[in-house]
Amino acid sequence: MKMQKKLICMLLPIIMVFASITPAIAANNTSDFAQSSDSTPYQFPITPESPEWKSYSTKQEMLDVCQIPEQKLKCMTTEALLETVMAYPLIRTYYAFNNVEIACNVMSNDFNGFNALFARQDVTETLLKKYANTRVLTAKEAQAAEPKAFFEVSTVEYLIACNEIKNGPMSADNAKLFSSLLAQKNSERDKTGVYTDNLKIYSTYERTVAIMAAGDRRYYGTWY
Repeated sequence: MKMQKKLICMLLPIIMVFASITPAIAANNTSDFAQSSDSTPYQFPITPESPEWKSYSTKQEMLDVCQIPEQKLKCMTTEALLETVMAYPLIRTYYAFNNVEIACNVMSNDFNGFNALFARQDVTETLLKKYANTRVLTAKEAQAAEPKAFFEVSTVEYLIACNEIKNGPMSADNAKLFSSLLAQKNSERDKTGVYTDNLKIYSTYERTVAIMAAGDRRYYGTWY
């Protein structure tokens, strides 16, 4: 009997420690689940179409209203986060930069959703799925399309290039799939006659990388 009491006294502190740790483990598991459970993209409260946007006189004011709340950022699925990044009010400014790498670096510093997207483990697969499901508009559709729809294929290509810059080359299987999709999109754009070569974002990025790899820096900064 004394031995049993002694054993219980020895085990009691250990039992109490495990009892205190278990809820914390459960909370962490719940948190991990929550990080990818929200399938609704973030709705930016103010966009360039909003009356308030016209009152901003500095870039910083625009950036401040474009940040995603941290809790929302953590909870979104990668698909929802990608849609949010594509809806980022300043996303198409990549077209104004001399090359993808500069645009990517600037957006990484300016927008908290950017780095969050490329930190996701399934970002490559998510981007390729989006790219496969993104349509090249016909000439008639392009005439009436909003800029977001017209630039959508180019924007996904830009994000694919940024993913490569940040995370390195794709796996062999993903690279083969992307190469096939890219050839298809380029062919479709050529047929419409309304997409210029400048809108083939990944192809121009690829050429720039090849030129740089060859050691010819004369063309760096003249991407368009």
